[in-house]
Amino acid sequence: MEITMETPKDRDIRRALAFDPRFYDADALVRTVPEDVLDYRVLSDVARAIQAEIHASEALERYTLDLWNAVRDPVSVGIDIDGVDMSRLVQGGASPRGMAYLVRAGRVAAWLDGRDMVVPEDLRTVFTEVMSHRVFLDPIYELRRDALVQALFGQVFATVPAP
Repeated sequence: MEITMETPKDRDIRRALAFDPRFYDADALVRTVPEDVLDYRVLSDVARAIQAEIHASEALERYTLDLWNAVRDPVSVGIDIDGVDMSRLVQGGASPRGMAYLVRAGRVAAWLDGRDMVVPEDLRTVFTEVMSHRVFLDPIYELRRDALVQALFGQVFATVPAP
């Protein structure tokens, strides 16, 4: 998953992030959080429980596979972006591992919303963060990556019918 975070504007915070060694080791930093706030030792157990208890219907499985196909082969579903040779745009990516992470993140989104089943909106909620860095574009389009990937994903969701 790739989450874009804005750089802090405060100069002192930026200095601390760059020069204070406590920010260099994320695991050590997590261990400094008081246990009554977060018992980090149970996070793996919670993650396993979420993945085991939150389910996806067969219809959602088909929808996920259709999304995958549309991202990998946008021409096959009629996606067109102005000024882009769609037959060249996507060169690879959106791998099985990436799709598995999409489903895992979708389960977490469902759990956070208090549901025991993944719905299409769960996948849409996490799609960009999970998939944008997993799609490989033709090098000619890389300078416009962010805008093109957003346009591609927008058209994927507009084209692929949700169950």
